[in-house]
Amino acid sequence: MKKERMERRIIKSEYQDVRLNSTLLEHPDSRGLCVIFPGKRYTVNKPLLYYPLRLAMAKGYNLLILSYGKFPLNERTSYTMKHLIKGVIEQVLAEDSQRKDLIFISKSVGALFAAETAVAMGEGYSPRCIYLTPLNQMVEAMAKTDFMAVSGSEDRLLDHNRAFKLLGDKEDRLKIVHGADHSLNAPVVYDSLRILEEVLDDIDRFIE
Repeated sequence: MKKERMERRIIKSEYQDVRLNSTLLEHPDSRGLCVIFPGKRYTVNKPLLYYPLRLAMAKGYNLLILSYGKFPLNERTSYTMKHLIKGVIEQVLAEDSQRKDLIFISKSVGALFAAETAVAMGEGYSPRCIYLTPLNQMVEAMAKTDFMAVSGSEDRLLDHNRAFKLLGDKEDRLKIVHGADHSLNAPVVYDSLRILEEVLDDIDRFIE
């Protein structure tokens, strides 16, 4: 486990009315870069991102934490955000002369941005992507990436049958959690904690 103090840097980028603020936490002996894509209202202080973030940090990754600000989600802003994110990631990677591991951890709308960014970056980067509660409009892009995904059976923002068909031979990479909603919460609090533990175990194995 890495114990070094991490340096903190803010990277700001903007195009038209779309703004992206990114926080880079880094140390010299990292094994790679982990990019955190929050949801629109699901921040990195919430469990599905906070604990995977801590896990990636413990495994020795530098962290690039994205913050989108306020924006209307539509085709134009999604396109702009994808290219802002791609530019920031490529800027950070270019500062390190050694090509290392690249991980995306994402939630909801952030998962949409992560999938589209991974496809836009191409095979030269090959990020491994973790999609937590992915959305209907991202499944085709998701299928083109190296990924694991988790969705709740009660999450209405993903049509699971359609997703399995579009994923084809990658359908086993999408895990459906019985009884969970869009935040992967269950009606009973201890079930929610068990789900969180299982998700963390899956992420741990995926990025090992």
